[in-house]
Amino acid sequence: MSARIELEGVGKRYGAVTAVREVHLTIAGGEFLTLLGPSGCGKTTLLRMIAGFEAPTAGRIRLGGEDITGVPPHRRPVNQVFQGYALFPHLSVRGNVAFGLRMRGVGQAEIGQRVDEALALVALQGLGERFPHELSGGQRQRVAVARAVVCRPQVLLLDEPFSALDAKLRQSMRAELQALQRRLGMTFVLVTHDQDEALALSDRIAVVNAGALEQVGSPREIYHRPATAFVAEFVGHANLIPVERTSGTADRATVRLAGTLELDLPAERWPAGRSATRAVVRPEQVVLRPWRGAAPDALRGRVTAAEFRGDRELLQIALGDGGGLTLTAVQPGGDGDTADFAVGAEVAVALPAANLWFLPSG
Repeated sequence: MSARIELEGVGKRYGAVTAVREVHLTIAGGEFLTLLGPSGCGKTTLLRMIAGFEAPTAGRIRLGGEDITGVPPHRRPVNQVFQGYALFPHLSVRGNVAFGLRMRGVGQAEIGQRVDEALALVALQGLGERFPHELSGGQRQRVAVARAVVCRPQVLLLDEPFSALDAKLRQSMRAELQALQRRLGMTFVLVTHDQDEALALSDRIAVVNAGALEQVGSPREIYHRPATAFVAEFVGHANLIPVERTSGTADRATVRLAGTLELDLPAERWPAGRSATRAVVRPEQVVLRPWRGAAPDALRGRVTAAEFRGDRELLQIALGDGGGLTLTAVQPGGDGDTADFAVGAEVAVALPAANLWFLPSG
């Protein structure tokens, strides 16, 4: 009970403002895809066009091979979980979940069975007679999901469904939602600006910026192989380091990072036709050692700030020979002696070639 979604050059304009720019995207049946991007980037507009609440001003939308561009929302096999849940306060949990079935003219006996199944699916058995104001935030979110899936849509759309929950409950609900999607085998499309949410839940992520798709790929591809500087900086922490190719052969390339550190790497890793670009290195890939006894070719840095996060510590490292360049690095957040990496300490910085990703464009 899932469907393939195809966006063929879909765009949306509001007068002189372009909200979405000719998006081409195929979402496989049964896939969990996340539209990830900052506020105002066009991701919710994309979701609303799939739902039918907004009409595209360009392009076509297909669902299971059928053109649904002009089909009204109530005739699409699609349901949506809204950011504020949009539960009816005067209806009980059972009444909220049953509402869509009643609107479709489903018989009373079948409604009762399907509501029971939906409540069991989201672990709300026994709460059917309560009203929304008697539920916790997490329970209201589950009711919204149950109401959306009880009609057995082919696609479930989720617009920032965890935004009203506290951090611990958000993490718990993410795991439950992912397990639910696997059980149902339904196509899920999630809109969020939360990078951790996208990385944890998705089969693929579509990063949206200024109404256009910057990159579509698996969470690992998006994180470790960003296509643009925007993706690198928006998804997690990223150090962008200026780098130039100084020499090389058809098989090997010699590059210089931050104006000082020379590395040798396979030529195919270097962007074709480029003499200079930027290297992406994640904070956990920066290797730090105390400066005393450092190798002669090590980069020298000084810790300028430290942010304790419990299981890890984020350090800001100013490179002594990097032209004012500052890197973010991660160290384990243990309770032992941290004097070697305290603010003001001199450190040796290593950037292993295997950890670097060179931006192919931009």
